[in-house]
Amino acid sequence: MAPTREIVRARWGVTIMFWLNGVGFASLLPRYPEIKASLGLGDLGWGLVVGLGPLGGLIAGLFTARLIRRYSSASVNLVTALLGLAMLSVYGNATIWPVFALGILAMPASTRSATSP
Repeated sequence: MAPTREIVRARWGVTIMFWLNGVGFASLLPRYPEIKASLGLGDLGWGLVVGLGPLGGLIAGLFTARLIRRYSSASVNLVTALLGLAMLSVYGNATIWPVFALGILAMPASTRSATSP
């Protein structure tokens, strides 16, 4: 039996969100040496700050299911995708390391919530 139109649209929506999240994050990776230099961080400080990204994703994973149950996956996806886009701008344009740290903590947290089932 072929999947319904609704199922096909949902699959495409999830696929596009995963792709956009990957493209957004990957757009800043080539700038990491430039950002590190502009923030004046050494190797240890840079590693600690960049390590906050996965931590943000893990923390968000604890709350994602509750948010989806309470609101809906579409609503949570929309809000967290917009938040992730804003955080991408925050940490890509940060001039001091605490702002960068906030952005790199919140961006993966929001993309984790946006792509959770």
